[in-house]
Amino acid sequence: MMRSDLMLHAAVCTALRRALGPVAGRVGVRVHDGVVTLTGKVESLDQKHAAERTAGWVAGVRAVAQELQVDGMPAAPHGDVALAKAVADSLELEGIPARRHVAVRVEAGWVALSG
Repeated sequence: MMRSDLMLHAAVCTALRRALGPVAGRVGVRVHDGVVTLTGKVESLDQKHAAERTAGWVAGVRAVAQELQVDGMPAAPHGDVALAKAVADSLELEGIPARRHVAVRVEAGWVALSG
C-alpha cells in the first residue's frame, strides 16, 4: 500500500531531523505523487548529499528531486521535479517500482539510477 503524500512528508521531515539535526530546519520538503523535492540552503555538499540520501531511504518515496543549494554555490536550473516524476512513472510502467528496485536521483537536469 502506498503512503499518502502527507504521510511521506511527515516521515521525510522526521528522518531529516534525525540525520541532520538543526540543519534540517533549513531544508524544505515537498511531496507530490511520492516524488520528494528538497529545497532550501545548506552549508556543505556533505549536508546536501546526506539530505538526499536520507529522503531517498524513506519507505514509499518514488524519487528525489534535489533542489537544495549550498551556501556560496550557484543555483541549479528548474525542472528536476518533473523529470524525477517522469522517470519514476516510466519505471513503474515497465513494472519496476521506483525505490524498491531502482533509486532515482535528479539534480540539475541529470538523472542517476542505482540499484
